[in-house]
Amino acid sequence: MSDDFVVNDSGEREDYASGMRRDTEEGKTDFTLALDGPMFERYATHLTKGAAKYGRRNWQLAESTEEYERFKRSAFRHFVQWLRGDRDEDHAAAVWFNINAAEYVRDRLYDATPATSGLLASTIEHYFPINADVWSEPWLTQGAAEKALFEEAPTSWRHASPMAEAAYEAMEELQQP
Repeated sequence: MSDDFVVNDSGEREDYASGMRRDTEEGKTDFTLALDGPMFERYATHLTKGAAKYGRRNWQLAESTEEYERFKRSAFRHFVQWLRGDRDEDHAAAVWFNINAAEYVRDRLYDATPATSGLLASTIEHYFPINADVWSEPWLTQGAAEKALFEEAPTSWRHASPMAEAAYEAMEELQQP
């Protein structure tokens, strides 16, 4: 990890009885709120069933406008089915899944600034269509992005798509003195 990052500071402090002092949480996103209600678990169940049927994180292979449009159509179809009360499957979770997948592909297609930070995260998540088994590989979680990508990453990734090829070329240029 680079030493160039900054620890953001509002200038305000919260003091605790133990003596611990922290910056306040004022104005910061509380991600735990996304866990409220039934949808978090239902979405996880939907992803788990999809993984059994299509493979873990298979949807993250999508990188084309055609796939983006397919996710949008599926989201709308499931929304209509949810709206009219169809109970043959969890249409609310399917809406959530398809909107998330469409936004993922939209970011890959149109967003020049990846939502994640760091060379490894942006490269893996936005340029390489990978299969989910790779996420459990130790080299992904041990840092050393350059070493992982150039010495240990599967060479098949380089030719997985035009985006992957371009990403590899860009990263090779970064490696040159």
